[in-house]
Amino acid sequence: MDSNRDHHFSPEKPQVISLVLQSLPQLFSSMDPSPFVKKDLDHSVEEWIVSRATDVARHARLTLMIYLQDPTEMRQSETMATEAIHSFFAYKSQLSRRQLTHTLRLGRTSLAIGLSFLGLTLAVSKVLDAFEANRFAGLIREGLIIGGWVAMWRPLEILLYDWWPIRNRRLIFDRLSRMDVAVAEIDTAGAKGPRAV
Repeated sequence: MDSNRDHHFSPEKPQVISLVLQSLPQLFSSMDPSPFVKKDLDHSVEEWIVSRATDVARHARLTLMIYLQDPTEMRQSETMATEAIHSFFAYKSQLSRRQLTHTLRLGRTSLAIGLSFLGLTLAVSKVLDAFEANRFAGLIREGLIIGGWVAMWRPLEILLYDWWPIRNRRLIFDRLSRMDVAVAEIDTAGAKGPRAV
């Protein structure tokens, strides 16, 4: 599998992601017993398509061009491939949306727990202020304050950093679920395009 690696994309025209396959079944996972239109894509094919889509400008239109070395599969293969690819990436987008919802819910729950624990540690540390002369009480007070702020680390990590990579991946899956798909026979005599997966 290969492609033109020119990264100077133009948003005005569709950006083409190319695949060359010996036959259409090579597009799908051999471990999935589902019918063609419901099969998972082969892992290497999925990674290739997603990585190429990630390189393309966010608002550029995408076209997946599948070149087949077996000309007997040309008939009806474009409709089948389009339906299967759109269905697969729509499903991946749905999974990412669920993961994003779960992550944000976890972040909110963690934040509530973290704030409650921080409030408790601050309240106890205020009580221990009355024992300022006691060195051991002072150590406990400082430890509680540190522990309270440490408890805030995980919810802040989720709400500040963990959610947006999931959102970005979902947006890529959404684009791929709507991209144009075309199937053509490769010119094996002189083609210098992508090589078979």
